[in-house]
Amino acid sequence: MNLEAYWAARKEAAVADVSGWGKLLFKGPDRRKALHGLFTNDILRLQPGQGLLSCVLTPKGKLVADFALYDLWDEMLSVHLPQATPRIVEALRKPLMLSETTIEDASAKWAALLVLGPQTPKILETRLGFAAMAPYACARAEWQGQALIVLSYPRFGVNGAIVVTDHKERLETALDLETLDDEALETLRVESGVPALGFDTDEDTLPLELPLESAIDFDKGCYMGQETTARMKNFGHANRALVALRLERPSDPGTSILLDDKPVGRLTSVAHSPAANGFVGLATVRKDLSAPGTRLRIEGAASAEVIAIKV
Repeated sequence: MNLEAYWAARKEAAVADVSGWGKLLFKGPDRRKALHGLFTNDILRLQPGQGLLSCVLTPKGKLVADFALYDLWDEMLSVHLPQATPRIVEALRKPLMLSETTIEDASAKWAALLVLGPQTPKILETRLGFAAMAPYACARAEWQGQALIVLSYPRFGVNGAIVVTDHKERLETALDLETLDDEALETLRVESGVPALGFDTDEDTLPLELPLESAIDFDKGCYMGQETTARMKNFGHANRALVALRLERPSDPGTSILLDDKPVGRLTSVAHSPAANGFVGLATVRKDLSAPGTRLRIEGAASAEVIAIKV
């Protein structure tokens, strides 16, 4: 792990190459209306230059993918971890055939840099000339003759921004920041409780089992999977919850979590956390065991304690 970059991201700012993250463009005259009827959040309230978190669900309310969605004036852009791209495209392919909305996979079209850390707004202003942005705001900008898309991205628990570009090397030079390697970025993801699709989720995951309530508008009308989600919110609760754990020692994802020698969940992600001076993980456990301070055991005798999502 690049420790200098890790600590810079927690205390000042660092940069990560996230060109491999998924980027989908939604185009067409009825894109807002069409996406509003499919996504969990209120897409109709978005104005150009704004964004939000949202999800797409199966008709039975199971999570297909979560993502950040931005209104870029003449098109909308979703940004998400790479494994979500084919799932989103497959879920939307048939419904959007009934509209005038098209999907373009721009994942390989553009490079992208994630600037992460509490000093991100200052870094963007002093080194690139971009003014501070509201959470999930977006802007098209020009810098040294090249077109950029700037996206506020605060999902990792601190200020963050994704800069989409055709000239990554020039931008990296201008930013002049420590570079987060994959291990450091993964640790920051786990510390922040950001679920990774297919690792921290499975085919039965419901959105309310994850820290995704801000991605759901409970007052909007019908959307795909709305009935199950609304019923759970209004009349019940999720049986499972994604929690963060402080681990006595590392264990493999998939290992059972025990209470009184009985399985109550499974470990889903593990990372070494310099800030915690040890190992942290994400796990799916019974909802009644999700309060910080709950003591559990990892199969193989290692102990674990539920902690607040941000270390």
